[in-house]
Amino acid sequence: MIVFFSRNLHEYHYILPVIKKTGGVLVTPSTDIMRLAEENNIKCKLGDISTIRNFKNAIIVVASHYLQLPRNAKKVQLFHGVAEKFYTYTKSNFKDANSILYWINYTIFLLPPPLSKLSIFHDNPYTPIRKLNLERFIKDRYDLLCIPGPYAEKKLKEKQILREDNWAKIGFPRFDDIVNKKINKEKLMEKFNISKDKKTILYAPTWSSRGHLCLSSLPYMGLDILKMAIDRGYNVIFRPHSLILKYNQFPKIIKKIKNMEKEFENIHFADSKIDILQYMLVSDLLITDYSSVGIEYLFFDKPIIYIRHLGDKYKGGQAERLVEKAGETVKDKKELEQKMDEIIAKPNAKKSYRNKLRDLFFYKIDGRASERARDAIISLLNEK
Repeated sequence: MIVFFSRNLHEYHYILPVIKKTGGVLVTPSTDIMRLAEENNIKCKLGDISTIRNFKNAIIVVASHYLQLPRNAKKVQLFHGVAEKFYTYTKSNFKDANSILYWINYTIFLLPPPLSKLSIFHDNPYTPIRKLNLERFIKDRYDLLCIPGPYAEKKLKEKQILREDNWAKIGFPRFDDIVNKKINKEKLMEKFNISKDKKTILYAPTWSSRGHLCLSSLPYMGLDILKMAIDRGYNVIFRPHSLILKYNQFPKIIKKIKNMEKEFENIHFADSKIDILQYMLVSDLLITDYSSVGIEYLFFDKPIIYIRHLGDKYKGGQAERLVEKAGETVKDKKELEQKMDEIIAKPNAKKSYRNKLRDLFFYKIDGRASERARDAIISLLNEK
């Protein structure tokens, strides 16, 4: 039996294409994820991570941020899209505990019996943790790394994390259904009630972790972005990170946007239970901040605006600087007003950069990444 675990909605969407190929049971404490799983004909069970210890002789799939794991487990990691996350950078890339913590994103554990007691690590990336040799820790702990693209491969090789036998070129499984035309743009626009006669902007701000710089652009420019779209006659889809809603962040702004949706027919408050890739597909332009959706959107070869409201307070890292070449960066409302119409009018201005970076972050996009992940996992499982 294969048992998956997903605590948050954004984790579920990364797990979904793999569990569809492997089959199994999904364990989750979220009733929203339970309903989504049932809609996809996935067998599920309500419970927290401790629940998976009740499954004997099972393959355990965990999708969360954990460092302390059973030593006797065979472990496989499914990546987020790159080997680095925007909001994990401090003074240097990939050299500190915080970076590694969020680099370990979506991990599959193949646990032989008996199941060891799981020691759960906190999920606050900014809480200090004990010093350890992180490169050796990861290299020794992972039996299979499912690499999404050349960039991740390069970064992991630089840190000597890849062994000869512990990684495979997989790609990005979440793209598969779109590549295989299982998701239709026209039907989605009808489903979301989005006018085909207007350009559509997707505004997707990240969430704000406690005790750190507010990386979310929502309290800085969120309402201004929606008002600009209204004034220009654009459709605008507001799709906040699911953790903004889960943790009830910026409640006054969220309430105002919900009221705007009732007043203006071209304002759409997206359903966080729906994979953001569907909203990307129907949009013409992405506006985001320090979110990994700014990398995933490269797949669609459409223009991007990156809001850098923190300016010099937040230095970012190599991946972040690279991806900015595929779009336009703005620091405030004035710069956004100057560039919004121009970018929509000239969608191919950064096309060459987008295609180059898409190929850098993702291996061949052929609709078979989830099959490669499945095959690699089964191969590891069959090893004696």
